[in-house]
Amino acid sequence: MDLWNSFIVRPLGWVLLQIYSAVGNYGVAIILFAILAKAALLYFTFRGKYGMMQTQRLQPRMKELEKQCAGDKQKYQQEVQKLYTTEGVSPMSGCLWTFIQFPILIALFGIVREPLTNLMLMTKEQITQVAQIFNIDTVKDSFHQLTLANLIHQNYSPELAALGAKNIDFNFLGVSLTSIPKDNLLSLAIILPILSVASSVMVTFVSQKMSGVKLEGQMKMMNYTMPLITVWFTFTMPNAMGLYWTISNVLTMIQEYFMTKYYRKVFDQKDEERRQFEERRRAAEEAQRLEAAKERAERLASQRKGSGKKNVKYYKKNGGLKKSDDGENK
Repeated sequence: MDLWNSFIVRPLGWVLLQIYSAVGNYGVAIILFAILAKAALLYFTFRGKYGMMQTQRLQPRMKELEKQCAGDKQKYQQEVQKLYTTEGVSPMSGCLWTFIQFPILIALFGIVREPLTNLMLMTKEQITQVAQIFNIDTVKDSFHQLTLANLIHQNYSPELAALGAKNIDFNFLGVSLTSIPKDNLLSLAIILPILSVASSVMVTFVSQKMSGVKLEGQMKMMNYTMPLITVWFTFTMPNAMGLYWTISNVLTMIQEYFMTKYYRKVFDQKDEERRQFEERRRAAEEAQRLEAAKERAERLASQRKGSGKKNVKYYKKNGGLKKSDDGENK
């Protein structure tokens, strides 16, 4: 855990703090952080989309194999594996790359939940001294750092600054990004979870619409499960996570649209190149077949002509007959 905090959480917290120092708005800093995270993961996102579309484009051929195998699941699995090998497709490649984003999401939760430790980079001793100033019990309240962070902003002083505390305003458009929606259901804090869930549903809709593939089985279940996870995730965590989740979903929809259009052209071009290659291959094979047939015909004709010369002992010359070497007339 110390390694995780030291090498992942706190460095990302430092990045978020630098963004906040530049823009002076915590909500905007979260939005820019989400954009930066998407940009950093762009390569992995493209790889994941490529693998997913590769698998999706094999669905019609897999349906044909399913019909051909006529209920023989073992044979079907073998044929599908052969198809994957032939096409150079890894069925899990599309899913594996998508998990790259979760470490950033988990790290951000650590930053948002403990802003004094992972955003302001304060030590335990400094946090304890700040808690004593405001008479906060850090043992009973697991979200005590959120309370302390707001108190620091409301009562910022040279004494707090000397302890390493930063004056950060956690409000964004009238919503406190440190508040937890489940504890404030009748406040504006409910807006971000609703937006998060709505954007998650939209991501699912856009992804399926752009792919043009009807999802079945586990993939279909996952599409219904993700919005439910979003409900729990955004209602039980600080609003900053709901804002990040919403912006991330919006960026995902934009990426999904442009990546699908791009890779559709790429795969269509590959299909056309493959079709042209197959046509050239078949034409070359037909030409070779015709050439071989022609050579066989010429060889047979030559053999027949040579055989005819050996059997003819006389031939006409100057209108008459010429005797053969044995003296017989023909």
